[in-house]
Amino acid sequence: MAYERGYFDSPRKVSLEEVAEELGITQQSLSSRLRRGHRRLIGATLAGSL
Repeated sequence: MAYERGYFDSPRKVSLEEVAEELGITQQSLSSRLRRGHRRLIGATLAGSL
């Protein structure tokens, strides 16, 4: 949802607060979930390139 709503665009089209509110979770929870997702994607990308 964050991607679809433009959270990763530059400039952002939607704030972390807005996405979290739409999902019914806190900003802290959403931030943590996004960081975990980034970590997994980066880890998988780096592991695949070794």
